[in-house]
Amino acid sequence: MLKSKLKLNIIISMNFYFFCALVLLSCRQAPHSEASVKNQPFPEPDTFDIPYDLENPQSIYKLPSALYEISGVAIYKDSLLACVQDEKGIVYLYDLEKTEITKKIKFGKDGDFEDIAVVEGAIYVLKSNGDIYRIKKPEKKDPKVKKIKTPLSTANDCEGLAYDQVSNSLLIACKGTASYENHKFDKRSKAIHALDFDSLKTQYLSCLFDRCESYS
Repeated sequence: MLKSKLKLNIIISMNFYFFCALVLLSCRQAPHSEASVKNQPFPEPDTFDIPYDLENPQSIYKLPSALYEISGVAIYKDSLLACVQDEKGIVYLYDLEKTEITKKIKFGKDGDFEDIAVVEGAIYVLKSNGDIYRIKKPEKKDPKVKKIKTPLSTANDCEGLAYDQVSNSLLIACKGTASYENHKFDKRSKAIHALDFDSLKTQYLSCLFDRCESYS
């Protein structure tokens, strides 16, 4: 988890597990059954390049103590970033030009919050147990908050969240078990779960390093 005292590089900040999952997602194949991903050997991961110079960031921002346990960051609009920290049910709007927090948005009780995404002006916050909090009109005095339950749990250890325009879904990357409810998978499997943005129904996406297989 990133610490503000280490000077967070906002532009290139990303969750390692989720970044790898998104790279793997680009190589999805045709749908398969659950049995097709069980007991298969892991292939060697391919090397890949990312379009950033990690050793030479263009800008460095030292965040305030309130974001010491920052766990998620997303571009909200213009120079504003939406940030969430690991333990508080609060979204912080951070102004890159003023280099300060300009607004705090309370959306829930304290908990284990892991990532944040912005879609069509609304803010989505991911909890480690798979719950997602949607905050509409976040800059209003009384923003509308909705808690979205998913089939995931603390055993999945949800870690990353992003919106995929191609599939119109919220992608949830997990570093815990790939299994959920009655869907059982090899203990070695790591998963991305796609939440359809319109119907809020979940689809399982299993990724074994450089091979991804998907099915409902």
